[in-house]
Amino acid sequence: MVSGYAGNSQLGKLADSDFQLMMMMDLILFNTHDVVLLITVYQCVLFSAVIFFIRRQSLQSNFFLVGFLLSSAAIPLDTLINFGAGFRPWMLGHHPNWFYVFEFGYWVQGPFLLWYVRSLVYKNFSLGWWDLLYISPFFLYLAHQVIGYHLLPAELKAQIQSQDGLVAQSSAIFYINMAREFLRAFFGVVSAIEARRYRVQIKKRCALVEGPDFTWLNLLTYGFLALWVWALLIAALVLYSVETGAVLAIGVLGLLANYATCLLIGLSMTVICTRSSALSEVERINPAAAGPQKTQVNPEQVQALEALMRNEKPYLDPSLTLDALAARLSFSPRTLSHIINRHYGYNFFEFINKYRIDAAKEMLLKESQRHSTVLDIMYKAGFNSKATFNNFFKKSVGMTPREYRKNNTGEFPIHRRELVAATASEEA
Repeated sequence: MVSGYAGNSQLGKLADSDFQLMMMMDLILFNTHDVVLLITVYQCVLFSAVIFFIRRQSLQSNFFLVGFLLSSAAIPLDTLINFGAGFRPWMLGHHPNWFYVFEFGYWVQGPFLLWYVRSLVYKNFSLGWWDLLYISPFFLYLAHQVIGYHLLPAELKAQIQSQDGLVAQSSAIFYINMAREFLRAFFGVVSAIEARRYRVQIKKRCALVEGPDFTWLNLLTYGFLALWVWALLIAALVLYSVETGAVLAIGVLGLLANYATCLLIGLSMTVICTRSSALSEVERINPAAAGPQKTQVNPEQVQALEALMRNEKPYLDPSLTLDALAARLSFSPRTLSHIINRHYGYNFFEFINKYRIDAAKEMLLKESQRHSTVLDIMYKAGFNSKATFNNFFKKSVGMTPREYRKNNTGEFPIHRRELVAATASEEA
């Protein structure tokens, strides 16, 4: 087989004989570091299949996540071909056409992560012209690689690849790599900002302190941001080494990055497949509406809101959201948020929990609730977290729920009094 050396049968025979000699000598193509790269590729491909057959997110979110995973799989393949101690010589002798093929992963990995995060946190997200601008560097890279390398004869490609070492390569390549890593770090920063903005927005729109579990989203965004900043540092050190001739331990830094990537891919994808389905969606943040609101509050809308809260007590529902409350009032979520902010001086989170605290105070003093524990009353008032309930209650009232009940009734609840009485009689 003369793969990669079309028209040069003698080279092909030599390559085949070399391969046979390698097989006879039991030369190992993959060392331990290479196996880590292969495991990373395997994880990415496996999770891509799992996402399509098991995940229940939107088709668009699945597409972006699979794109991110496949681009993440391409990068270790590119690393293996270019730097594998045993695999690089074998590829050089048999498949020089495959060098730089998988480098595309570096250029599209960042945009896919950003689009995935945005597809999760915004309703009706779709790609616009500005989003497509994010992959313009990829097309520039593609044109450069096709014209500068892939259209060359296979013999010339093999000759280029045989010039191993940093000194033998043009310094322009290292500046391009630096720009490539800077772009990945940029997309990591933007993805982390979008995730943080979403967490802030959820806090305003959902009357739960703990809200959804953001562990997986933090792991994905901040984890890859850290990796890409690390890769940017490595690219800067490589460039410095080429320009100054300084000898640096760059290889060790690269190996650490490979191991960290393998670990992060496995951990983040496992967490995503088990927890991300609980993520809620919010509307896209409108930049034009981000500043202070100048319009006045409609008194009739305020009266409608207060009547609903007083008569129907929607705040007793622990899963109440801004969208759900707005729908019951036939308001837009933006209008309701504006009313709460301008008229009451609260965000939605504070507004709802103020009603819940008032309801809890009333229930704590009711004779009919004397048999209910504080935990029972917490759930009846619409809270689903003991820490949240206690913190809000103490902030609002100045004491804990137990202290409030004791100070205002002058006695323990009946179930505690009976326990104390029974203990006293036993002691007597």
